[in-house]
Amino acid sequence: RYRRQRFDSHRTSISQGTAIVAETTGEPIIDHHTMVNTINMYYDSRMNIEDITSDEINRKILHKLKNNDPSFTSILVCNPGDRFHRLRQERVDVRNNIYCPSGGDDLGWLGHFIGKNTHLTRIELANYTPSGEGAAFSRQDITSFGRGFNSNKSIREIKFWNINLSEGEFFPLLAPFLSNNQSLIDLEMLDCALSHECANHLALILESRVANSLTVFVLEDCGQIDYESFAAILRALSRHSRLKGLGLGSNLFSRNSYIELATLLRGSFPSLYHLYLGNSTIDDEGINEMAMALTENSTLTELVLSHNRSITLRGYQSLSTLLENPSCSLQMLNLKGSNVDDEAMSAVANALSNNQSLKYLFLGNNHAISASKGWVALSRALCDVSNINKTFLSNHTLQTIRMQSVELPHCLISSLRLNRIHRGKPQVAAVNKILMHHDDFNMDSFFECGLKLLPFVIDWFERAKDFPRDFEANIEQRKLSAMFQFVRECPLLCVAQEA
Repeated sequence: RYRRQRFDSHRTSISQGTAIVAETTGEPIIDHHTMVNTINMYYDSRMNIEDITSDEINRKILHKLKNNDPSFTSILVCNPGDRFHRLRQERVDVRNNIYCPSGGDDLGWLGHFIGKNTHLTRIELANYTPSGEGAAFSRQDITSFGRGFNSNKSIREIKFWNINLSEGEFFPLLAPFLSNNQSLIDLEMLDCALSHECANHLALILESRVANSLTVFVLEDCGQIDYESFAAILRALSRHSRLKGLGLGSNLFSRNSYIELATLLRGSFPSLYHLYLGNSTIDDEGINEMAMALTENSTLTELVLSHNRSITLRGYQSLSTLLENPSCSLQMLNLKGSNVDDEAMSAVANALSNNQSLKYLFLGNNHAISASKGWVALSRALCDVSNINKTFLSNHTLQTIRMQSVELPHCLISSLRLNRIHRGKPQVAAVNKILMHHDDFNMDSFFECGLKLLPFVIDWFERAKDFPRDFEANIEQRKLSAMFQFVRECPLLCVAQEA
């Protein structure tokens, strides 16, 4: 009791590593490390978990944390009335990983045991209360929790759901953990209120992290973030050369923000392969900036632009310029709900004819694409049957197109299937498309060289026999037909050759 009263009368910001200052005299009492040790002594002196909380599931979780149970690696912390709290009541398979503080110092005890634990690798803090105001975790809650939690060195992933970060004190209170934990690789904030002050605190923490360990950073659905704050966060992230996934969707960014992002994509993220910009109000100018930047980026393979209704044909033309660039590295493009009509689809399709990287195209509910134009252009891009040479030069890389409530044309499904079956072997897919769509091989264009090309034609058919297929190709008959055309066109050369 004495220790507790002492802490209550001499509060300070532990997270900033300052000395404890008496409220009455203003003189330092003990330094930061002594305070942390004393706090641990206070909690350790009351180790009867049954007396800490009346909630049975909470007690089980605290026991596992205290005993450093190696099988207990993930925890979700939520408030009573939260949708996750209801999930805990309904589902036996997840309830033992959901901690719901019910009052008193429940969060302080949780933070204490997490701080000492060495097996916990993932923690989520959620506040989806019926009111949805996002203010259930108060400053005092986070202060009590952070006292012990900040000592943890094992957590690799931390996620905040619908937490009110707008007061600007949240990140400073958890700064020791966020700055010094060298195991942390995944930091995510989803549906959180983020003020200018808080965003700047976050940028400072990202910039001052001891370890360059972050591989995933997500800042989604956090409202309007001003350019200065967004730029500061991006520049701080550019220090993290291992960053592989960046999620920035559902935020209200300015045009300058996309210019800043495009500038950094040119070389500041050498390991980035996934970029999420869904529902992010990006427009044609933003797409143009991104497309130009990505022509100089060889690592990004997944780009999500879903639900951006400000993109028009001009934006898709810029995106098409990227897709037809030989250095394009994109393998997945998500355009779900982003105003893709016949003209936009035609622009993308024309670019795909020269693209050798894109494998997955998600179109979702873009129902403005018609069977008479948009799908025809895409089908032609994957298999142009106007002549053998154009079939060979078609796209043999795209494997999957996802579209809601729309049945794709049969010819498009067939081409996608061949590309998928022979993934990684575009020449095999090309040969099978030629054999499937061209019954008669016209050799007229080869006759200028006499019989010099005949051995190559025969060799092509012989190699085609070994390629796997699930349709009747009649290769031997087609080979004889091609040889007959040569003999018929050049009979004297054939007689001379025989002589």
